[in-house]
Amino acid sequence: REGRARVHIVVAGGYEQSDQFGPSTAPRAHVDAYDPERDAWAARAPMPRAVSGAASGAVGGGARLLIAGGGGLEAYDAAADAWSAAGALADPPQNLMASTAGRGAVVDGRLWVAGGFDENSRNSAATFAYDEAANRWHAGPKLPNERSAFRAVGHRGTLVVVGGGPPLVLVGGLWSELPPLPLPVD
Repeated sequence: REGRARVHIVVAGGYEQSDQFGPSTAPRAHVDAYDPERDAWAARAPMPRAVSGAASGAVGGGARLLIAGGGGLEAYDAAADAWSAAGALADPPQNLMASTAGRGAVVDGRLWVAGGFDENSRNSAATFAYDEAANRWHAGPKLPNERSAFRAVGHRGTLVVVGGGPPLVLVGGLWSELPPLPLPVD
C-alpha cells in the first residue's frame, strides 16, 4: 500500500560486531529492517546517536518505534525512514536517561521502561511510562527488586517481566509475582 512501510522487524543500535579478541563496548547507530514480503534485510536511516542496551517498543499501531535510554528518547517512522526526538527531553527522568539495559514494552499505548543500570552502574528497580499523547514521562511503581538481566512484554493490558528475579506482572499499579518458571532464567 502506498504510504505504508513494509517493514515489520527493525533492529537498531547495540554493540559493534565482536572481533576475535572479544566483544566491542562501542555502541552503534546502525539500523536494519526485515521485509518479510521480500524476505530480505536492508539498511535504514541510522539513529541520531549510538545506543546499546536501550528499551524499545512500537506505538501508533506499529507506525513508530520508540527507543529510550542512554541519554534520550528517539522515535523512528518506518514509512518515512526518519528519526526524530520524542518525549519531554528537557526534563527526562534522570536515572532512565542515564540507564542502559532497561527493558521496555508497550502497554495500552505507553512505552514502559523498567530496571536496567542506573547512572552508577548498579541494578535499578525504577519504572517509567512514556505517554506519547501527553508527551510526558510518568514514574511507575518500583520493581520489588533491582534487576537488569530480564525481558519485558506487554500482554493484555499488563506489563510482564521475566528473568533477574521471580517473574512479575504489573496490574492496576501493583506488582505481583507469577508462578516460578520450571527452569530459572537469567
